[in-house]
Amino acid sequence: LSRLTAAVYGGDGGVRQRTQTINALRGHLAEYGVVAPRGRARIRQLAAVLEDEDCGLPEAVAELGWLLLGRIGELDEKIDGLDRELQTSARRNEETARLMTIPGVGPVTAMALQAFAPPMESFRLSGRRKKKRSKGAAGRCGQQDARNG
Repeated sequence: LSRLTAAVYGGDGGVRQRTQTINALRGHLAEYGVVAPRGRARIRQLAAVLEDEDCGLPEAVAELGWLLLGRIGELDEKIDGLDRELQTSARRNEETARLMTIPGVGPVTAMALQAFAPPMESFRLSGRRKKKRSKGAAGRCGQQDARNG
């Protein structure tokens, strides 16, 4: 895969690290009774609690929460920038752009296919052999043997 794909989705500070940071924030605040459902979209709920000065959280807990929220924001920006770069790079490559016209195939999958699938020239292009169709019981119809009289 390309350097961009590895940067966005690999261990290079991309999606995995953001997920870990979100889970750290959820776990940290859950220890003090602030619970939010899983998912990146639910971070706003946790941010709203931290913004509320009357939330009852100790100052050190709120500071760490803000620190984690800041880190999540930084990772969001980094991932979005790399994602845009990945999209642009994928569109520039004719083969990758063509693969992305397949429903459900985005830039990451298209680049992975291009990187790991064998070249089309390696596939045999000659006609297929016709399969012999089985006649099943049709060949035995009308034949009698000792069992059926």
